[in-house]
Amino acid sequence: MVPFPALRKLLDGSFYAMPPLRYAHHRPILEEFLYLMLVHRAKPTLLIRCQREAYQGLDTTSDARLTLDRELCVSHTGIRFYM
Repeated sequence: MVPFPALRKLLDGSFYAMPPLRYAHHRPILEEFLYLMLVHRAKPTLLIRCQREAYQGLDTTSDARLTLDRELCVSHTGIRFYM
């Protein structure tokens, strides 16, 4: 998860260094996202925030998964989050 104060600089490309992340294994994922964003010149139009719970079936041969999102917040870029 990227800390919210660092989000704007990451998305507009004005960051000088990667922000500290809660989990080290998120770093390569963020690096790939930023690379693809720059290569494709992608710009965000909405920011979405939620609390997500992901579940996987007990049967390891099944690909059954369920994701529950709650406390959804949405904002146009440049505007603060609102509920």
